[in-house]
Amino acid sequence: MVVHAKQRSADTVQESNVERINITFYTDPICCWSWALEKSFSKLRKEYAGDIATRYVIYAMITDWNCFHDPVNSVSTPAQMGPVWMHASAISGVPMNDKIWFLDPPSSSVPAALAVKSAYLQSNEAGKLYFDALREGVMTKGMNVAKVDVLLRIAEEVEKAHPEKFDAHIFEKQLKSPLPIAALRKDMDEASAKQIARFPTLILESEGKRPVMVTGYRPYEVLLEAMQAASAPMVF
Repeated sequence: MVVHAKQRSADTVQESNVERINITFYTDPICCWSWALEKSFSKLRKEYAGDIATRYVIYAMITDWNCFHDPVNSVSTPAQMGPVWMHASAISGVPMNDKIWFLDPPSSSVPAALAVKSAYLQSNEAGKLYFDALREGVMTKGMNVAKVDVLLRIAEEVEKAHPEKFDAHIFEKQLKSPLPIAALRKDMDEASAKQIARFPTLILESEGKRPVMVTGYRPYEVLLEAMQAASAPMVF
């Protein structure tokens, strides 16, 4: 099956012939390549609104810097992460504040991951609103999302912008509970069971079709090709 882009008018979207595809997006909240991919991914979701269901699975790659090492990018200290962000920004054209890794580097990605899972406990919509705000905060504003006060400040900003969809008080209460820990552990166990070792990783699935995996940053055209492959009949 060929994937055709929807034809848009000023205020309408025509239906495409794409079968419904479930996409699981495996990511760490402070992964620069995931942030780089989000621009193309958001475009894909907009073009195929109604045809795509997205689920984010959260993974905390950096538990602390004493035990973190990325052999692919030769990163084992915060200062070494800055050039990786600079490179990701140059390749993708997506702005990133790489100076955070020199001025106020996050000590771990666990607090951010727990915060995201806390937000998702309210609803999927609340979770995505907070997730987007957190990533924008760290990626473009240089906010240290390993600090609880920063996480709470982001929650207040999300509530102010979307008071009917997000409650900062509930968020703070749940962040202090065991619930996000269990939710994050479940996500990380899923990623480990599927041997997801690189972020971002997307798995595209359509009923009765062969799943398609996309790993690492890819341009929009590659995502379209993955949609086509995920919609194709299985050949035996």
